[in-house]
Amino acid sequence: MGVWGACVSALTWRDHKAFAVVGFIGALGSVLSGVGELFSLRGLADNALNVYMIVVPLWVAWAGGMAWKRGKDLW
Repeated sequence: MGVWGACVSALTWRDHKAFAVVGFIGALGSVLSGVGELFSLRGLADNALNVYMIVVPLWVAWAGGMAWKRGKDLW
């Protein structure tokens, strides 16, 4: 998710900077959680996972809202 979220955020940076920043924060949380698990750094893994679990659902809901709004504009 970290790489995918970072790529989507980079692609949306020009038009939706706030959305991209939130996406980068979620992607960073995902990557840091994985690194923490890989090196048995429980504090890093747990805190990064908490960030991920809060930020990513908000980011996905925001993306859904933007898609919903854009879909209505197309019809």
